[in-house]
Amino acid sequence: MDAQIRIGLVKVSAYHRQIKPWLLSEVTRSMREHGYNPAYPIVVDDDDNLIEGRHRLEGALAVGLESVPYIRKPADISSIRFGLQCNADGQLTAADDVFDLAALCWNLANSGWTGQAIADELGWNRVQVQQHKSIKENLHPRSWDMARLVVTKKNEEVTATDFEIVTQDVTKVTWSETHFRSFLSALPCPNGDRAAMRAQVAAITELVTGAKLTAKVAGQVAGRYAWHTKLARMMTDALPVEVGVTIRKGLLRDIRKSVYGKEESQRDLERFQDTLTSITEKALGVKLYQGDALQFIPTLADKSINLLVTDPPYNTTGHDWDQFGTREEFMAWLGSWLGSLQSKLADNYHAFIFCDPDYMADMEMLLRSLGWPIKSRIIWEYRNLVKGRDVTDKFIENFQVCFHCGNHALNWPPDWDDRRFMVQTHATPQSNFTEGKFHPTQKPLKLIKLFVELGSKQGDLIFDPFAGGGTTGIASKDVGGRRTILVEQSNEYATIIENRLGIKKEQF
Repeated sequence: MDAQIRIGLVKVSAYHRQIKPWLLSEVTRSMREHGYNPAYPIVVDDDDNLIEGRHRLEGALAVGLESVPYIRKPADISSIRFGLQCNADGQLTAADDVFDLAALCWNLANSGWTGQAIADELGWNRVQVQQHKSIKENLHPRSWDMARLVVTKKNEEVTATDFEIVTQDVTKVTWSETHFRSFLSALPCPNGDRAAMRAQVAAITELVTGAKLTAKVAGQVAGRYAWHTKLARMMTDALPVEVGVTIRKGLLRDIRKSVYGKEESQRDLERFQDTLTSITEKALGVKLYQGDALQFIPTLADKSINLLVTDPPYNTTGHDWDQFGTREEFMAWLGSWLGSLQSKLADNYHAFIFCDPDYMADMEMLLRSLGWPIKSRIIWEYRNLVKGRDVTDKFIENFQVCFHCGNHALNWPPDWDDRRFMVQTHATPQSNFTEGKFHPTQKPLKLIKLFVELGSKQGDLIFDPFAGGGTTGIASKDVGGRRTILVEQSNEYATIIENRLGIKKEQF
């Protein structure tokens, strides 16, 4: 009588290959109909660790057997290599496929085996080990199960959740390492990312229900889904919440129909960015509110402002809106709105705040006392309409200061140019300039556009609580894709902004 071992005594190691449900089903069915075939014993080592026969062991347990035939592994060959050979030679089993080998390499590596040790054990080189291990690392578990178990029904479509057991009516899909190498080079998912997982499952579904599977086709399909996923992420990040569901769904349909290409390209990326800009501007554009900035700021959502660009009153001119009393009273007013804005700044933000040179030191001390992280002191230099042309006892003042505060990187262009310098030279706007002159203390449009370009990205919210003639709004529209809120207390200048931007002021 053949040697028998109680099923409960057999131990299954962590790196033993996974159960194949379709194969287990076939083995179990055969045992129910014909009993356990003693010609195919399981193999164990001297410590009763299972070497080969996992499906037969589980099948015997399923039909109610308490023990099964077994043999001992020869002492002169390693357990792993002997198990692989048994699987390759067996009858009521299947040779180790790419999933078995990938899981084996991954499990051994996580058990402390080096790449070279695994390669020596399997008779491979380290490149083969890494290629197989990366399959387990870069396929989401859901994608892994889908690729490993999914099959195609004859003349029927298989969905991403249609896990079928292999029978005579279905055809199992066979994957190779080269298929996955091509597939995962375009569409990896190493960290459980849900968007990448959905893309992987959809790509695998298309591959197993489409034409003959080749490495080239696997790479092309994966590349298309990777590109479409990238565009969908861009859409989610860039479009503000005010963009409706219908518009978002329509754009997603266009992405999936490859309106923006089947693979990544600069041309299609620029076309897509233009689309996002257009959608954002139609949904939001520039909003203008007339009133006191200190009353408006509390109405803003916390952590909503990505970029602050403003030219507040200076307390140095003769205009009514620029009179705040003593130096102490003016600084107290500055502190009140700067302090109220802090909770409204996004987790990542930049701020550009203009200041008269007479208050430069006081402003820096105030910002530091409030905890604003000063990064730069930008000097706006101009040579037209300078003050004090006839002075004899001092140098002529021809600059103003802009404090730059922020907590993340600016959007510097790749090329080095004068935009990186703290001193920025632009003429004071005049009525005969292309941009026109709409406010006594108007700042150059080119300078404000620079701040918008460097300090914000598509979909960001820009805020100017002292809008004056509306230059921040013009700059935002010129750059495109930004949301902008302007607040102006004066009815005269609010009307000018309405005319310049073609918008109507709103109530708050």
